[in-house]
Amino acid sequence: MNYLKLKDFNLRLSLAKKENSLLVNKFLFVNLLNSNKILSPKIIKYFLSLKKKNIFGTRIVNRCVITNSDKSTSSSTKISRKIFRDLLRIGIIPGHKKSV
Repeated sequence: MNYLKLKDFNLRLSLAKKENSLLVNKFLFVNLLNSNKILSPKIIKYFLSLKKKNIFGTRIVNRCVITNSDKSTSSSTKISRKIFRDLLRIGIIPGHKKSV
């Protein structure tokens, strides 16, 4: 179980780095387009080729933060359904009714 947790953590770190680099490249490209300078076709081809690449080849599985299970995990709360019900019964999560 710890191996899967570590593997998932490392995967999320690497994908976050790739996402940040994509955002930086997009910011640079938009700023270059908005500037008054005339861009060479090589620069435009480079940024457009970055857009076409499928960088995210894997899918991140939503895992529960508490139990690290991948079954019936809510993507908004990152908690599995079983733990969510237990936390509702205790009263830790406010704003939800008993009928969950």
